[in-house]
Amino acid sequence: MLTTPTSTSAPAAPTRSRANRRRQRTRRVPRWQQDKQKAFIAKKEKELGKGLDELKRQQGKKGESFSEKEYAQSRQEALKANVRMLVDLLSSIVKQQEGEALLNLIEEVRILAKARRTDDLRAGDRINEIIHELMADVPRLFAIQKMFTLYFQLINIAEEQQRVRVLRHRARIAQEQGFPTEGNISFAMHWLYQEGMTQKEMENIVSSLSITPVFTAHPTEANRRTVLFKHKMISDILSELDIIDLGPDEKAARTNLIRENIHSLWQTDENREKQPTVLDEVRHGLHYLSTTVFDLIPHVYQELEKQIRRYYPKFAQSLPTFLRYGSWIGGDRDGNPFVTGEVTQRTLREQHRRLLELYLEDVKILFSHLSMSINHAKFTDDFLARLEHDISRLPNQELKHLEFIRREPYRQMLTIIRRKLTATLERAATMWDDHPDNPMVYSDSSEMVKDLEAVEASLRACQGEVLADGRLSRLITCLRVCGFHFATLDIRQHSERHTDALHEICARYSGSRMQWRELTEDAKLQWLAEEFATTRPLTSELDFSTETNETVSVFRVVRRAQERMGQRVVDSYIISMTERPSQILEVLLLAKDAALLGRLDIVPLFESIDDLERAPEILRVLFAVPYYQEHLRQRGQRQPIMIGYSDSNKDGGYLSATWSLFKAQQEILAVCDEFNITAELFHGRGGSVSRGGGDVSRSINTQPPDTIRGRIKVTEQGEVISTHYTQPTIARRHMEQLVGEVLLRSGPRQSGRQEAAWMTAMEELGRISNRAYRDFVEHPHLIRYFLETTPVEAISRLNIGSRPAKRRQTAGVQDLRAIPWVFSWSQCRVNLSNWYGVGSAIMEWTEQGAHAERVALLRTMVRDWNFFKTLIENVQSALWKTDLFMASQYATLTGAEARQIFDKIESEFHVTVKSVLLVLNQKSIGDEENWLYRSVQLRNPYVDPLSFIQIALMQQLRSETLGEEGRELLENGLNLSVKGLAAGLYGTG
Repeated sequence: MLTTPTSTSAPAAPTRSRANRRRQRTRRVPRWQQDKQKAFIAKKEKELGKGLDELKRQQGKKGESFSEKEYAQSRQEALKANVRMLVDLLSSIVKQQEGEALLNLIEEVRILAKARRTDDLRAGDRINEIIHELMADVPRLFAIQKMFTLYFQLINIAEEQQRVRVLRHRARIAQEQGFPTEGNISFAMHWLYQEGMTQKEMENIVSSLSITPVFTAHPTEANRRTVLFKHKMISDILSELDIIDLGPDEKAARTNLIRENIHSLWQTDENREKQPTVLDEVRHGLHYLSTTVFDLIPHVYQELEKQIRRYYPKFAQSLPTFLRYGSWIGGDRDGNPFVTGEVTQRTLREQHRRLLELYLEDVKILFSHLSMSINHAKFTDDFLARLEHDISRLPNQELKHLEFIRREPYRQMLTIIRRKLTATLERAATMWDDHPDNPMVYSDSSEMVKDLEAVEASLRACQGEVLADGRLSRLITCLRVCGFHFATLDIRQHSERHTDALHEICARYSGSRMQWRELTEDAKLQWLAEEFATTRPLTSELDFSTETNETVSVFRVVRRAQERMGQRVVDSYIISMTERPSQILEVLLLAKDAALLGRLDIVPLFESIDDLERAPEILRVLFAVPYYQEHLRQRGQRQPIMIGYSDSNKDGGYLSATWSLFKAQQEILAVCDEFNITAELFHGRGGSVSRGGGDVSRSINTQPPDTIRGRIKVTEQGEVISTHYTQPTIARRHMEQLVGEVLLRSGPRQSGRQEAAWMTAMEELGRISNRAYRDFVEHPHLIRYFLETTPVEAISRLNIGSRPAKRRQTAGVQDLRAIPWVFSWSQCRVNLSNWYGVGSAIMEWTEQGAHAERVALLRTMVRDWNFFKTLIENVQSALWKTDLFMASQYATLTGAEARQIFDKIESEFHVTVKSVLLVLNQKSIGDEENWLYRSVQLRNPYVDPLSFIQIALMQQLRSETLGEEGRELLENGLNLSVKGLAAGLYGTG
C-alpha cells in the first residue's frame, strides 16, 4: 500500500529498554542472526514442540512433544519421499520407452560412478569403456545422458520444494513465538527498533528508499521455456501434495499429472532448434513479471507499511514508490546487433499490452466483488458526483452498458474504467502512430489511479475499509509502481559506438578535417563544451552509415516512448566500458540532440579493474563540467553509477575484483558527497559467486559501510530469474530480503567495523592476487587450453540467448564474454573464476612479514569483518565444487604443451586449499554441517558420468572422418551434456 489508511489495526509496538536506546552497535546483523535467533528458535522448538503439526498427524501422536532434530529429520524424510517418487516415475518411463536393458545399464554406470568416488580407479576405467562402446550406438548414449539430465532437473525441483517447506515452517514458528524470521522486512524493522532508531531517522530512510531489481537477458538460462513450464507444473503439484489434505484418488490423480509431465520431458528436445529472438527473451521476462512480480509487489508494500506502523505508530508519511522493477531485455544493445530501435519499440508495446491485460483481469474481478447496491450501502457525495460527471462524458453507445447496473454505483465506475482500459489496450497496437486518440483512452496511469481512488475513498468513508484495503488497494499499488509500462526499460550501449558515431558526424560537417577519435581528451572536452552552447541540432537528418543512424536514432525512440508512455518508461542510458569523461558527455550530447536533456539519466558503467580505479577521477572531472552540472540539477542532483562484477572478475580474478569493487564504491560515494550529489549504485551482478551472485542478504551485507543509503539497483540475470521468481514463496522471500537488507544497511548505526590494518592487508592481497591471476590468463597457451578442454564452443551454439558469445574472434581473454568464461570453467569442473589467485596471495603475503602475526590478523578479519568472511567462505565453497580428477580428464583433450596450464591450475588449487585452511584454522576443507558441501558430495557421483560422456563427445568431434550428419548428431549430444551438467552442478555462469 502506498497511501496511509484512515484506520489501522497494527499490533502494539514492542518495548525497548534504555540500554537498547543508548546502544551504538557496530557489529552487523548476521552474527546475531546466525547465533542468537537460531539458538532461540531451536530452544523453543525443543521445549514446546511447536511447529510440528504435520509430523504429529503423520505419527498419530497429538500432544506429544518433538525435538527440533526430529522435525528436521521429518523434513528430510519429506524431501527423500519426493525424490523417491520422482526418480521412480522417471525410471518407469525410461523402462517403458527404452527397455529394461538400458535402465540396467544406467544403473551399472551409476554404481560404478559411486565406486570411483571411493578410490576404485578401475570403476572409472569401466565407465570410460562403456561410453566408448556406446559411441557406436549414439541413441543409447544420449538416452543415458537424458536420464541423468532429467534426474538432476527433478532433484532440483524437489530441493526447491524443500526450500519452500522450510520457509513455511520458519514463518509458522515466527508467528507462534512472536519473534521475526531472519532475512525479511519484519526482522529488519525489529532489529532497527532494538538498535534505537528514532521515528525521525526511520522517516529519513523511508523517504530516500529506492530499490530496483533489473531483469536482463544475459544467456545463462540453459533450459528452454517449454522445459521450464513443465518444471513449474511438477513443482506446483508437489506444493499441492505438501499443503492440501487430499484423498487417495485425488493424490493418485496429482501423481499421474507428474508422470505425464516427466513423460513429456523425456520426449522433448532439450536443445533449441534456433537461437531465440530478442522478443522471445522479452516474453520470457514478461512471464515472470506477470505471473509472480505483479502479484507480490503489493504484498511487499503492505508488509513494510504494517511493520513500520507496528514499531512507529505515529509514523505519518505515506510510503514512496520505493520498489520498482527494471529490464534490459529489448534495450541492451552492447554486443547484440539484434536490438534495434524497432525491437525496442516492440518491447515497450509488449510490456504495455501485457500489463493492461492484467489490469483488465483485476478490474473484472473487482466488478464482481464490489456489487454494493444503493439499497444496502452508502456512497459519498463526491464519488456520486464524479460518477455522474464521467457518465455525462460517455458516448451514447456506452450508456446502455450502465443501465443494467444503475443501482450499483461502484460497478458503474468499474464499467467505465474497463471501457477506458479496453480502448487503451486497442490503441497499443498503433501506439507509435500520430493519429488522434480515442477520447476513452487513458493518457497515462495516473488517470486510472484517480478513478480507482474515488472508489477507495468512498469505501473508506462508508464503513468499507476491509474492501478498500483488499484487492482494490493492491491494484492501486500496482498502478503506482508499474504505471502503464510494467518494468522501466534501460538502454545500454558500448562506449565505442558513441565515439564512432561522433567521429562520422564530425567528419561529415568538417569535411573530414576533424578526426574525433584522434583528438586528445582535453580537445574533446573543449569541443563538447562549445557544441553544448549552440542551439542548432547536431543531426537534422539521419543519412549516415547504418551503425551511426542506429546509434543516434535510439535517442529519438526514447523521446517518442516518453511522450506516449511517460518519462518512467525509459529513464536510464548505460554506457558500457566507460573509460573517460568524454564518453559520458558524448551520450549527453546525443541526448540533447534528441531533446532529452533533463529527461534521461546518463549512467557510466565501470567494468575493468583499471576503470574501477579511475572511476573517482573520471567522476570528479565530469561533475566539474558546467553543462553536466545543469543536467544533474534537472535530474534532482542524482547520479546513478553502475559497477560491473563480471568483467572485473574476468579481468583480475576473484579476490582482486572483489576488493576493487569494494574500494570503488567508497571512493565513488566520497566524490559524490564532495559535489553534494546523491549517488545510486547499480550493481551489475551475475548468477555465479564470481560474478557477484549468491545469497542476496550476504551480497548486500558485505557492501562497504555507508554506501547503500537506502538506494540500490541490481541486475537479476539469466537462470537467477527462474530461481528467484518461479515459486511465489521463494520470490516473496527474495523480495523481502532485498528490502530488509537495504533497510538494515541504511540505518545510522549500521556503519560496521573496518580497521586500517584490514584495509592495508586487503590492498596487498589484492595486488598479489591480481598479479598471480594475470600471469595465468596471459600465459601463451591459455586460450588454446581453454578452447580445447572446455565446451566453450558448444556453449556458443546452445541458442540460450540472442546475443553472440564473443565480441570478436578470440585472440585473448579480453575478447571473451564473462558468462561463457565462467560457464565453461564450471563445466570442466575447475570453477577457476571463483578462486584462482587467492591462495598465492594469502601464502605470499603471510610469508613476507611476521608470519604468525599476519595469520592472526587474517583470522581476526574472518571473525569480525563480514566482507572478508564472506569472501573466504565463497572461495571455500568454490573449492568444494572443484574436482581435479575430472578436470585432469578434460586436460587430456589438449597437447602436452598446453597441458602446462593444468599444472598451474592444480598447483594453485592446492595452495588455495592450504591457505583457506590456514585462515579458517581448520584441518579439513569440507564441512559436513554445511548443506552445500553435503549436496556437492551427494551429487558428484551422478554428475561424473555426464562429464565422462562430454569428454568422449568432445574427443569424437575432432575426428576428421565425421560426416556432416554425424557431426550434427554429436554436437546435439554435446549440447545436451552441457545442459545436464548445468543441472547437476546447479549453475551456469
